[in-house]
Amino acid sequence: MKTVLRCGRLITGVHDEVLENAEITIVDGKISSVRAGSPTAGKAGAGADVDVHDFSSFTVMPGIIDGHDHLGLDMGDEAAQAREHLCYTAIKGVKNAEQLLRSGITTLRVAGERDFLDKIWRGAIDEGLMLGPRLIICGQPICRTGGHGWYLGIEADGVDAVRKAVRTQIKAGVDQVKFIITGGMSTVGSNPLASEYTREEIVAAIEEAHRANRRITGHAHGGDGLEWAVEAGLDSIEHGMLLTEDELKMIAEKGSFLVVNTGVTKAAVKTPGIPYSDRLKGIAENYVENLRIARKYNVKLAIGGDTYHGHVADELSTFIEAGFSSLEAIRIATVNGAELCGLSDVTGSIEAGKLADIIVIDGNPLDNVEDMRNVVAVMKEGQMVRN
Repeated sequence: MKTVLRCGRLITGVHDEVLENAEITIVDGKISSVRAGSPTAGKAGAGADVDVHDFSSFTVMPGIIDGHDHLGLDMGDEAAQAREHLCYTAIKGVKNAEQLLRSGITTLRVAGERDFLDKIWRGAIDEGLMLGPRLIICGQPICRTGGHGWYLGIEADGVDAVRKAVRTQIKAGVDQVKFIITGGMSTVGSNPLASEYTREEIVAAIEEAHRANRRITGHAHGGDGLEWAVEAGLDSIEHGMLLTEDELKMIAEKGSFLVVNTGVTKAAVKTPGIPYSDRLKGIAENYVENLRIARKYNVKLAIGGDTYHGHVADELSTFIEAGFSSLEAIRIATVNGAELCGLSDVTGSIEAGKLADIIVIDGNPLDNVEDMRNVVAVMKEGQMVRN
């Protein structure tokens, strides 16, 4: 079956290309052609074997790629949620996966779950047992004993134990490795600028992941641990809420990704009952300034909801506040996300040969990113999952 999408406005993700009155042809889940012009309205001119969707009054763009979320956690007391029955967490993940997909997120990098639940969800989505984005999984985060996120992770102390922990994750089938480098905001008594590992342990983790041809991402807010990791070739940094200008410059020079979580940061401060909200006060403003600096040095950026599921407009609005154009922000949430996940040849833009991961917006997010809230259709690999 051939599918044709008729688009009033098409943001392709190919450089800065925006096409008016464009047409996308999809065959067997992949984009076969994209052309600008004046497509015939409605279904006129289509053959019996062509499924035509008329979005001539809407903006069509690549599906969003979320680089950091946890399907088994919602915004709140994470340690308490980690004590929930595993079956309950699994059901919660099913609900959150569908919510993310319906919000326009067609690919998600899962940044750590307990007991390899992300592997179960990945298989269930691939087999059609549940709805959700394409999952890139990190398995269990590797952390020091009692360190940040210990309730989700695999605890490892010392160079040999760290190497074994990385190997254990790879044996389990993770796509990328998650490593907790500094303390965090949501763990009681944790210092977000203090390294939780020695330089030798950090280097060992990165070496071991790369030896197995896996990317490794590090939870880090700043400080010595982050600098040691970036110097050693860390592929991406999660959060980076307290980075200095020198650290941002170093990240840019080394080519590491920075995955920011601005939406959950703002939401947690405003939401009653969030146990770590006081620690986040002032961080949102710091994030804006750091994004301005990151833009100056051309740091590679991606977005992540981090338990604030599917609120893409909240993420992108912070980039606008920091001086990015709407198109730059959209590319961060699509093209950059694909590169972060190692999927640049597969998704992230609308061009021939790539999977048909496409969303439809009522409005024009190039004029107002708040229109990203108005998702009216979602296609994943050529299949309409919301319309």
